[in-house]
Amino acid sequence: MQHYFTHVIKNQSIMSTDYYKMCIALFSVIVAASIPAKADEAASIKTNLLYDLGTTITLGAEAGIDRHFSIDVMGAYNPWTFSKGVKFKHWLLQPELRWWPGERMNGHFLGVHLIGGEYNLNRIQLPYDMYPSTLDYRYEGWGVGGGIAYGYRWNFNRRWAMEGSVGVGVIHSSYDRYTCGDCGERIGSGTKTYVGPTKLALSLIYRFGAKEPRKPRVETVERIVERLRVDTVYITREVPMRDTLIRNLTDTIRERQKVIHADYALRLVYPLSSSRIDPMLGDNAARIDSLMAFIDRYADDPMLRISSIDIVGYSSLEGGAARNLTLSEDRARAAADLIESLRPELAHLIYSQGKGEDWDSVDFPGKRAIMADPDLDSRERRLRAIGGGSLFRSLLATKLPQTRRIECVINYTRVTTEIEHLKSNDNDSPTTAH
Repeated sequence: MQHYFTHVIKNQSIMSTDYYKMCIALFSVIVAASIPAKADEAASIKTNLLYDLGTTITLGAEAGIDRHFSIDVMGAYNPWTFSKGVKFKHWLLQPELRWWPGERMNGHFLGVHLIGGEYNLNRIQLPYDMYPSTLDYRYEGWGVGGGIAYGYRWNFNRRWAMEGSVGVGVIHSSYDRYTCGDCGERIGSGTKTYVGPTKLALSLIYRFGAKEPRKPRVETVERIVERLRVDTVYITREVPMRDTLIRNLTDTIRERQKVIHADYALRLVYPLSSSRIDPMLGDNAARIDSLMAFIDRYADDPMLRISSIDIVGYSSLEGGAARNLTLSEDRARAAADLIESLRPELAHLIYSQGKGEDWDSVDFPGKRAIMADPDLDSRERRLRAIGGGSLFRSLLATKLPQTRRIECVINYTRVTTEIEHLKSNDNDSPTTAH
């Protein structure tokens, strides 16, 4: 555990040194927090609640450095001396490189960490019997080591998260041993190598860099197909005028109903086997903005009515066909929920369905023969066998990620009216009766 390393404090006159070391630790944490993260990901600060409850002050920071990697730095400081000389004074730093198999900074992760710090122990029993005689002697020294860790992170909302992690590793320590008390006589020195738990954390996280929802941007609309139907109605009416003057007024009303079927392909980045839409992943935020701008382009027109929004979900080819069908349905439903949350007034117009594996959009050698097989799982096995699996690996890297998507078909009805007044006036002068 991290608190094996405690700060060397012989008396209160050294507290200025302690403060200096604490500043170094806090500066390292701030530096870690300032590591440039991708624009689609927020950095965060955190504190380990388990250590805080044990009177050790902790502060950490984490920032992304790649799509699946992040750097975490945790600092800890304990300056307290308790009654009867009991103390667990220490400072430490623990940097950790983390790998996230799915979405970065969400869910499972594996880590490799280093540990370094100083300690001053007196009249305290350490767990795992690291120093068996700490109840009878005071120990001062330093320690360095490293280990591996596993953890899981829950993102509650755009600002707050919780994280749990455990780790094991090796710590090498050098120490001086004294009789109990600050000024006790030094009676020996030594080194010790410890193998066991090196980390236990339940951290509260604040995502200070998370993005505010952005207003949709108006962008070029893709793939709009319009179908036009024109109905022309002619209405003629005669209006009698005084003094025997008659004017014929012909109003020609042309009413046009324009039905627009707008197809919009929304390609979001999904973690493998996941249907959750995360605006912070990849360029999802920009693509969602583009979709909403597409909808708003027509919704802002007072002469237009949205009749329906049909959402179709697709999955990639790898994995079982039944599972992929369910996954595509879940992705379509997630997209529908997203649009409903952003435009609740359209909720009653939104329909979703999943079509499973999208074989039609993927081209590869020998496709015609494989497509003749009606069994989707059998198709996948045959595709994986081509070229000893080299073709399938190439498709996994280049084409299959694009099949994990949803497509929106937005149907609008536009009604406009044009009135042309064709007036025919009598060329004769008005006649006055005598």
